[in-house]
Amino acid sequence: RHHPGRSLLVIAFALGGQPLAAQDASPPPHGFIATRYDTHTSSNIFVGYSLGPVTPMVALVQNPRSTYRESILGLVRFTRPGQHLALTYAIAAAHVTDSDRSWYAQLYLLPTLTAGSVEVSGTLEGYVPLDSKGVGQFALNPGNVFFRLAPRWKVGAVTVLSTQSNAPYSLGAGPSLQFGVPHGSITLDVVANVTRWNTEERVSFFTSY
Repeated sequence: RHHPGRSLLVIAFALGGQPLAAQDASPPPHGFIATRYDTHTSSNIFVGYSLGPVTPMVALVQNPRSTYRESILGLVRFTRPGQHLALTYAIAAAHVTDSDRSWYAQLYLLPTLTAGSVEVSGTLEGYVPLDSKGVGQFALNPGNVFFRLAPRWKVGAVTVLSTQSNAPYSLGAGPSLQFGVPHGSITLDVVANVTRWNTEERVSFFTSY
């Protein structure tokens, strides 16, 4: 029922495979802004600001080519389980408007693993319906593998996977390019159809402060 390619939570925050949790000894950011434009699936914007040990966030996910829309309110937490591993997770409530209106509980998990010039990251999303009109959903959106070519440039691949109850999964994959900017990144993706995914281009921007 839901349009594939909803959020990134970005928090990755993402969007584009850039984690909020830093890979060095610097403290977590006070806040973040993450946004992504998709040429076919839903575009989004996530904004958060830290208040003590947690970071409240608000987000909007919308596909202007359909009636699909999500309004999201949640809490984000950043951790560093190991020297080369960063982990961001979040819980949220979402009101979804499509062919009908439904409420969902959401769980986001964003691990990032670095080893030398290689970085592997993912945004895992789970949707649990809170009323009878909703359907359970799971997505990897996006998953990235990057190789650092220069201090500001990374090149690699992106994959997206969307599943929901009683429906076939959708899968897409393609090349990805990321350019580092102060406190963030700009990412360009081309997601080609593998199985039931509409080929699209994506532009993502992420910054922390």
